[in-house]
Amino acid sequence: MFVLVIMCITNNRLFIRELMKPFLTYQDTNMWSTGENDQRTTLEEMQKLQPKLQEVSKRITLLQETGEHYFFEAPFDREVVNHLECLANQAIKKFKQLLVIGTGGSSLGGSVLIQSLADESSIQKNKALNILFFSNPDPEIIAPWLKNTVDWKHTAINVISKSGTTAEVMAIFLTLRKALIKSVGQKAQSIHFFVTTELNENPLHKLALKNGYTCIEHKTTIGGRFSVLSSVGLFPALCAGIEVKKLLKGAQWIEETHRRKGSLHSSALFAAHHYLAYQKKKPIHVIMPYAQKLSLFGQWYRQLWAESLGKISGGSFIGPTPVASLGTVDQHSQMQLYHQGPDDKVITFIEAEKFRQDVYVPIVDKDSNSFCYLNDVSLTDFMRASCRGTAKALTKDNRANGVIIIPSISPESVGALIQFYEIAVVYMALLLSVDPFNQPGVEEGKKQIRKQLAKK
Repeated sequence: MFVLVIMCITNNRLFIRELMKPFLTYQDTNMWSTGENDQRTTLEEMQKLQPKLQEVSKRITLLQETGEHYFFEAPFDREVVNHLECLANQAIKKFKQLLVIGTGGSSLGGSVLIQSLADESSIQKNKALNILFFSNPDPEIIAPWLKNTVDWKHTAINVISKSGTTAEVMAIFLTLRKALIKSVGQKAQSIHFFVTTELNENPLHKLALKNGYTCIEHKTTIGGRFSVLSSVGLFPALCAGIEVKKLLKGAQWIEETHRRKGSLHSSALFAAHHYLAYQKKKPIHVIMPYAQKLSLFGQWYRQLWAESLGKISGGSFIGPTPVASLGTVDQHSQMQLYHQGPDDKVITFIEAEKFRQDVYVPIVDKDSNSFCYLNDVSLTDFMRASCRGTAKALTKDNRANGVIIIPSISPESVGALIQFYEIAVVYMALLLSVDPFNQPGVEEGKKQIRKQLAKK
């Protein structure tokens, strides 16, 4: 695939552009300052940041070369995909639905793939399973599954816990496991369980081996929020009939272009803009896809950004606050704040050029002027006009905003989006001098929860 990079300065703006982008484009036009009283990025600031950005790029290259973090290599791991395809095909032949039990990235990542790409017609044709996610041990959600009306005979369970000890996950899993065994019997239970965990001496893996459950390896070198394109997200995706190889193709494209361009890549530019904005006291980073099917992508981004960047560094509390919005819905709830509230935000829109289906508003009354602007308008055009109009309104008041454009909500573009943000957050973390891969605050919370439960 031929991709041309152009870097030029026009009207005091630095432009880094890739031509022939098939899966994703980042447009930063509205991120640049146009003069005085405009707190957006200036050319001087971006140029001054380049040495640091290049150094961060070298550090990321080193991380890729050492293999310390599997998410860089996950899009290329055909062996894992082939193995998961076999397991998914077996599950599809035996069952009608798959309950995925996980929390954090173990649940959000797969949920993004199912919401954005799963096709209900495949379920109706028995070519895919209905996928349901359980991430919260809320008794009112779990209780209905303990009734005798559940079709456990045609239900499989995929429990996901890297450590094999995640309290919320184990609470849900052990509860639903008991209900399934009660229904199908002890001897028949083993074929119903798929356990995604590290293949070591952790309690969940031991339980799986003891009962003959199918074990799926959770790589030790990948954390939950970076695990979407590993076995964690791919097994549910394959069970849902999603074209995983196309998904990985989009991620491969991002990864390959980044390896060629380094600090000139659009993910690095995206991070640079956000870093400079953070330094200017714009600590709120908003993502706003104009597509209902990408609403959970916003939730996944929220975890990725928050857990990777919210750290203590050198005695200082570091980290932007990520916010997930949805177009057009939040034009009528949050946009007033974004537009005329404190200038402390950076907004990134996601625009789909095409949807898989389109609908046209009917012509109600040709003679009426009240709705003439809607006559025979496609809803695709409506969504795009809303995204662009909102961006233009913000730009008129010098509010920082960028847009990621995807040709459609295809497996390739979703894969590209995921890999783009995973690389961008590593850039952002290293620019902020924090470790993007740990979460000490989460671990402390886990300890306190266990203490509270031990008092019962």
